[in-house]
Amino acid sequence: MKVEIDLEPPDGAVIETSLVQHFYPVALRHHDLPSLFAGKLHALLTRPDAKGRDWFDLAWYLTQKRGLEPNLELLANALAQTGHGHVDASRWAEAARRRLRDVEWEKMIEELRPFVEREGDLEHVSPTLIDKLLG
Repeated sequence: MKVEIDLEPPDGAVIETSLVQHFYPVALRHHDLPSLFAGKLHALLTRPDAKGRDWFDLAWYLTQKRGLEPNLELLANALAQTGHGHVDASRWAEAARRRLRDVEWEKMIEELRPFVEREGDLEHVSPTLIDKLLG
């Protein structure tokens, strides 16, 4: 399990509370799915070096719920906070598609290989599929 703490989070996230009952009930406060999606897009669009996990996660978000849109307020605020305010958050799919053209896919697949449970999961990370998912 990984926990990330942002000491200066951008404004605009939507916080939910979920009750998890495994051994005993625990209430967890977390970002909603559109806010998490916005955070992933921010990472994908602004990292100097593309990471395979970002593209794998993007494919996951785009296939989780048809029509899922990122929290645009959060994405715009995050882009502005990190000096990428020139990227129009409402045109996130177009920006992702531009970034997609620069990805070295063999390198991404090798980076992901140790982390996937099934080799077939790597089929979900291809430029063709991601381009289709972006619409």
